[in-house]
This record gives sequence, C-alpha cells and structure tokens, in this order.
Amino acid sequence: MMLIGKSFDIETAYTFEAIEENRTRVTQNSDVTPKGFLKVFFFLFGWLMKKGGGDAQQKELENLKRLCEAREA
Repeated sequence: MMLIGKSFDIETAYTFEAIEENRTRVTQNSDVTPKGFLKVFFFLFGWLMKKGGGDAQQKELENLKRLCEAREA
C-alpha cells in the first residue's frame, strides 16, 4: 500500500502467515519519506516518532490479525 501526501509519503507492506489453526502472524514493514521542511524535522525528531508510532502500529496489526483469524474459523 502506498499513501502519497503533501508532507510525506508512506509505503507499507503487510505479510500474513497462518501459523496454527485460527492463529495468524501479521507483519508490517513501513517506509516514510518526508518532503520539504519535514525532512529536517524527521532527521531531528524521528526517533521520537518511531516510539509513538509503534503503539498505534501494534493496535492496527492486532485488529488485522483478529480479522484474518475470524475468517479462517
């Protein structure tokens, strides 16, 4: 999936792997490309955004996992 915006672009790939009956491993790889002034902001504060984004990413992956497992049942 690719999201293109005025301030930054995000490219995301999801991998779904059945590991047991009704259990799924979901993996997300994301690449954020800042544009304009945000390049400087990402350079200086990117480490803070990675930490905060991790919680939101984990919630999203858990929701995707539940959806996959519900459809398998």
